[in-house]
Amino acid sequence: MATTIPPKPRRADRKPGSLYRRMMRLLKDDPRTSEEIARILDLPQGWLAQLRNGDIPKPGVHRAQFIYEKLSGKKLTP
Repeated sequence: MATTIPPKPRRADRKPGSLYRRMMRLLKDDPRTSEEIARILDLPQGWLAQLRNGDIPKPGVHRAQFIYEKLSGKKLTP
């Protein structure tokens, strides 16, 4: 009897990766306002507030890495 392998989830259906989760944890735990963080990161305050509220589920890996590195003070190695 042949076993079938379930199809790999489509990209849009995948759970967020660990970089996204760590970046979101940093944003949620940061006591500063979205306006203050946006100024530090040089990002639009409205966009950052939406991200922080979970309204932007996929900010893009480069932007997630940028935010993570700026807020954590740690560089991710290639």
